[in-house]
Amino acid sequence: MALTGGGSFSFDTGDLDRVMGRIRDEQKRAHRLTVSKMNRAVDIMYRVARQRRPYISKAQMKSEGRRVKVSDPNAEAGVPVAAINGGNLQASITKGVSEKTSSVVGTIEAGGARAPYAQYLEFGTSKMPARPFMRPAINLTREAIKALFAKKENA
Repeated sequence: MALTGGGSFSFDTGDLDRVMGRIRDEQKRAHRLTVSKMNRAVDIMYRVARQRRPYISKAQMKSEGRRVKVSDPNAEAGVPVAAINGGNLQASITKGVSEKTSSVVGTIEAGGARAPYAQYLEFGTSKMPARPFMRPAINLTREAIKALFAKKENA
């Protein structure tokens, strides 16, 4: 900015345009980095959420009078799977990352038409205890995901 004789002044916007351009470039870089981290975070939790629970032993099958092998209801993590249904619940788990105007959202979902009983297993019913598989996946991956987002990186 320069003041000239007669009370007028001139202003060069070139510097301001360069600064605004650098700010826009930095915003784009930060957004790309956030999308990259969200994809990695969703993938971490997705892999843990899709792990199968161990099956019950033959001795436990015999003592409970079962003919079909099922996953251990006492396991603390993993997708409950019965040998008879071929893992429909496990196959129903999907992941995705969507970009909104000012945010990045990661989702992991289970159930749908392929396994409409997912919520009953996750939260239980009045007649069946819960056998959660998504909440343990969250708990098991929470610290790794926090560390991922805390890490400084260049895009």
